[in-house]
Amino acid sequence: MRTSCFITSLLLLAPAVWTAAKQDKSDLELITEDFQILARITNAAFLQAALVRKDVKARDVIVEFLKITPLDFNQITAIDAQSAIKSITKTYQNAQQFAKMNESDKHQLDDIANSFDSKLEDWDDEPWNPVMKTSLEDLYTESDKIFQTFSRACRESTLKSIDSLSEYINLEDDSRPLGETTASKVKDFKNDFKSIKPCFEKIRDFLKVMSSSSLKTDENSPDIVLRDTKENILRLDYWKTATGLIQESWTNSSDIWGKESVLRSYTSLGQQLSELIQFHKLHSDSLDSPPNSLTIGFLQPDDTQKVQQDLRSMWFEKHFVRKANVETLSKALKPFLEISKTIKSLADKWFPIYRLDDETAENYKEVAEFLKVVDNYVPNQKTYDLQIGLLVGTFSKCFKPPANEFNATRLLYEAQSKPRIKALEGLDKLITAAEKFLETNFINESSIYGLAAENCFNNFEQFLSGNINETNSFPIIKDMRQNYTKCVARRGYNMTHLVFSFSNVYTKMRSYLELSAAVDESDKKRTQTTLVTLEEVVKQSNTVPSLECLRNEKFNATNLEKLMPIARLLATMTSPPSATFVKAIESYLGSIAQVKSALANVEKTIRAVKSRSKRAVSSGETNPVLALNISRLENENMGTCVKALSNLIEVRARRNQLLSVGRFDGDARDLMSKESGLEDFMDSTDELSKLLKQADDLDTKAKSWREKSLEEMSAVFQEMTHMRGILGDRDKLWKLSKSNSTDDPKFDGAKKKWEVLTEINLNFQVYEKEVANGTVVVATLKKRFDHIFGHDQDNENNKLTFDVWLKLISIFFLILYVIAFFTLADLPC
Repeated sequence: MRTSCFITSLLLLAPAVWTAAKQDKSDLELITEDFQILARITNAAFLQAALVRKDVKARDVIVEFLKITPLDFNQITAIDAQSAIKSITKTYQNAQQFAKMNESDKHQLDDIANSFDSKLEDWDDEPWNPVMKTSLEDLYTESDKIFQTFSRACRESTLKSIDSLSEYINLEDDSRPLGETTASKVKDFKNDFKSIKPCFEKIRDFLKVMSSSSLKTDENSPDIVLRDTKENILRLDYWKTATGLIQESWTNSSDIWGKESVLRSYTSLGQQLSELIQFHKLHSDSLDSPPNSLTIGFLQPDDTQKVQQDLRSMWFEKHFVRKANVETLSKALKPFLEISKTIKSLADKWFPIYRLDDETAENYKEVAEFLKVVDNYVPNQKTYDLQIGLLVGTFSKCFKPPANEFNATRLLYEAQSKPRIKALEGLDKLITAAEKFLETNFINESSIYGLAAENCFNNFEQFLSGNINETNSFPIIKDMRQNYTKCVARRGYNMTHLVFSFSNVYTKMRSYLELSAAVDESDKKRTQTTLVTLEEVVKQSNTVPSLECLRNEKFNATNLEKLMPIARLLATMTSPPSATFVKAIESYLGSIAQVKSALANVEKTIRAVKSRSKRAVSSGETNPVLALNISRLENENMGTCVKALSNLIEVRARRNQLLSVGRFDGDARDLMSKESGLEDFMDSTDELSKLLKQADDLDTKAKSWREKSLEEMSAVFQEMTHMRGILGDRDKLWKLSKSNSTDDPKFDGAKKKWEVLTEINLNFQVYEKEVANGTVVVATLKKRFDHIFGHDQDNENNKLTFDVWLKLISIFFLILYVIAFFTLADLPC
């Protein structure tokens, strides 16, 4: 008895509990769910009929469900994923085995690959003929003689006088005490000026003589020949090592790689992967999925599974079925049910890899780049074998290592010649300083500046006062500097340039004097009676015959370039990518393989639907799906109306987040103002508040509409035509938030707000046309369903019954009128 009462109580409470559970949702959500039922059934019927009639392509339907463009999806699924996994696995195993080579060889191979370009630039195909016109001793003697002539005209003591000016030429503080030494230096400069002037002029003469000397005209001067000899030895040794290592590594790689590598198509696997990743990342970087029309009634692929349940829903029964037999339509939609199962399976495989993040994409790219290089192995193996064989054979034939005594001979020559070579280097630095002096002071130019500079120096003595002492030395220095600068009258040039460029000549001259003294000292201490000649050094190096043979055998830069891809290939093969990255991309390709398998199943199912006989839609039509004859426009319009309602529900759910955005100021606002179309986002509070108020009002009205007829319920769409929202360019705002210009931490707060504004669509004007037609579309769909459920016949019968009763009532009142007329006629007046 108690059990029975308990069960009865539960049964009585059930409706109340159900109602309470449903009321957890707003009335706007409930009316949206009702119309979603209609949108899903409509879309299912339209899609199945369109496939039967071959009005749509299967792939277009599929990519809409997967929320991706046909181009991106085709590029992602174009790869033979299973074959790619096998190739990657084998390639990685080979690379790991090859990478076990000696570490020093690996580093050297990597260095060869990385420095190949620069080494090719160093290779000189021109003949090298180190025939010297002048010996080192004669070259030094000739050059020193020219210097001695110059030094007699420009004595060191004279140069020292102008060099002393550099210590105080830039003094600016007239309160600084200037001692007797400073005044004395200025006096010395004035007294020595007559000697300085010819020194100034002799610099030009010195350079003129040196320019025609052996030091400047002999391209095969001893120091250059010695340098080139050593460089050629290093160059030949480098290429001997490089070609030998490349040959050895190539032989080892052939034992591992050449016999087992998987043959691939013309487009390498690495290239295919690069393109796949590029298109997948391009898709991933888009804000929204592409717009859909064929499947717009299904917000998610899983919604396709709800159609059979929708057909039996209380709402569809109340407004459409109305006690008719729904089983005929349910049975007719069985093909769509089969398609929906395969679509769900495909979506389950696809959406876990729907988007690639930046880090994952970069990891995949590393593997792809590795494969792009390694993929060159098999198709080029014979060509590379031939190139390596020819170059290594040529080098083995031509290369002659230096003689055993070469190093000892070279060191002895360098020890004997070092003082003279150093002295000549010092003289060359003096020449450079002198050239810089003329260039700085425009001495060599016949232009107005050059003539002015020379004229000013000739009159330099006039800028100095004759009576110089400790008291007036600073004003004299200052006046001298200003007067000379005014005289030259050249922008950016003053007396400081003259003094310091002259001082540099003096410094280099002193340095050469010390080096030439070291030559004399070395000659006095020399113990060898016979000097080693440079010719003997060159001969023992064996560089001349080696280079000549290589030139004759076409061992040149052009042919050496052919080794570059081989070196890079081998270096890459020794450095495979991380095992983690390889496993990740194999898993990714495995997912793509599953997607392709599921895709094939969907296409097979769709083909089965398409192959069903096409029946003409007529009054005798037995297939209710075809009889509905729902157009693409009606399906798209109904789906868009439901999408607009769902979008509005999302806006209400994010009320607090949206209203917290407020106004953008400062740097964020400045950045937004530079982009057109973002004005509405700068201060969105008013528009969002208005939109939310309209949504709340719509929710209130939805409660009464849900209890009324279908036509009255559809008024919800008409109410949405006045909704505006934010009309700004949401995609542009999203791209701004992702751009490099917003990387600064000062934009962190703004970026969070931009994310809120771009997460969902806030522009309800995009739905205006469709929601305006919503009521008409619902009415049209009702008529179509009334037709297949037989309610249009009921309407005709009801109309006929009404007409009959109207006629009978009219006749009845006519009879009453006649009776009344005759009755009144018989009465006495």
